[in-house]
Amino acid sequence: MAFYDEDGNEVDPFDPEFQQQQEDQRNPLRQQVRRMEKQIKDLRKEAEAGQQAVKQLEFVKAGVDLTNPMAAYFARGYDGDVTAEAIKAAAEPLGLLGAKEPAQEPAQQDRPGLERMNQALQDGTQPAQRDYDAEMRAAKTPEEMDRIYLEKAQSGGNLPAGVPAIVND
Repeated sequence: MAFYDEDGNEVDPFDPEFQQQQEDQRNPLRQQVRRMEKQIKDLRKEAEAGQQAVKQLEFVKAGVDLTNPMAAYFARGYDGDVTAEAIKAAAEPLGLLGAKEPAQEPAQQDRPGLERMNQALQDGTQPAQRDYDAEMRAAKTPEEMDRIYLEKAQSGGNLPAGVPAIVND
């Protein structure tokens, strides 16, 4: 025995969609409940999107750079209080806060080199070549050695054979 809908199309009586239509036709209140359930579902999605936007805003207010992949992972996994202060307190020990004020301005960092260049221009002589090797031998900490090595690599100085010129940009 075949079943047909009101338009004369053959339908499967065991199809869940067909059964739902039949129930809705018999009970108009059920149809209204389904419509309201759909509205609630849509509103919940919008509320969740709003909560995500507020969370993201609080991370930005806390100074977390969300373009940093590590900070983005931190933001996804963070489940603490969503206030800028709490986020800042959690992100600071991990070093995920955006760059703070630089320790020295670039102009101050370049000052010794600029002074040597100005002196050389006034004297009409070549500026004195910096002895990176002597500075590296006199370095007292590994950090100081790394800094001198990077300065030598950036200035185009000759590095020992087999040592890569790694320069942080």
